[in-house]
Amino acid sequence: MNAVSFKSPWESIQRLTVRISLEFLLKFSCSNARAHGGNYNRSLVYFAIQHANVAHLSQDLALACAYANCHVPDELRRPVSVHGVAQALAFSPETTRRYVDALVAEGACVRIEGEGVIVPARHLVTPKIESQRQEVAAAFNQTIIDLGHINFDFDIVPVRNKRNKVNENIDFDNKSEYLINRIVDSYLLKTLELSPRSFEDFSTATVYGIIMALNTRHITLDPVLAWRFAAADQPPPDHMRIPASIREVAAEMGMPYSTARRKILKMAQNGLCQMDGQGGVIVPNASMTRPGGLEHGLKMTIWFISMLGE
Repeated sequence: MNAVSFKSPWESIQRLTVRISLEFLLKFSCSNARAHGGNYNRSLVYFAIQHANVAHLSQDLALACAYANCHVPDELRRPVSVHGVAQALAFSPETTRRYVDALVAEGACVRIEGEGVIVPARHLVTPKIESQRQEVAAAFNQTIIDLGHINFDFDIVPVRNKRNKVNENIDFDNKSEYLINRIVDSYLLKTLELSPRSFEDFSTATVYGIIMALNTRHITLDPVLAWRFAAADQPPPDHMRIPASIREVAAEMGMPYSTARRKILKMAQNGLCQMDGQGGVIVPNASMTRPGGLEHGLKMTIWFISMLGE
């Protein structure tokens, strides 16, 4: 099915990959928030700390593989400052510090004097966090299945180390789930940094994303329609978007109906989405082509393909 002429750079599959990766990103965001009582901002602060603690492993293949199927011990975790977390998430230092203080108070984070904070390995094995990690792993596996279903050509993915001989002493096996988690986490954090500043918070940005996903899910998972509307300059027309109900959005997020309704009505007032008069809502093309939208989509595509390559 992939009779696609790939042009510079990845634009010919930009909308296809954004739709697929958006589904994965939303599953992550909702799962992450559930593990923190539905608080999206708090869950992202925890996630950013956790990832920053082990990001340096990506520079050391042998060390990364040594902990391919287990958590990295605390002594190898690099503390991150509140300022560093705030920068990564575009949060204010005051807001970030408040969330960090709460995480430390409940034992989810530990302060290392004069260095910053870490998420200790003991907290990563608590039932809620371990369950959330498994949910994200399952969502990633589903993403690969979905790509296969629409006949995505994995041969176009540039595989890292193709040109560099890997140390033969490193034992790669099929049980590298924690290594995969760290690679996926790196992609997720970069993508979350693109969350448009036109939203009041990450939960509102997630509501917007879920509406988009529900509008086009029938296209995302269709082997023909997915490719018909694959390129950056081929958005699905508004009349093909299936309106999402407020109850559907609330259910996907695990959010009270009243909260989802308030957020959606406010976005509609700001022109980010449109109500159809029958309780449905769509994100129209005009909203997605606002300044920076296509550039963000291209970055998501490049990072997604790079993540698959890793």
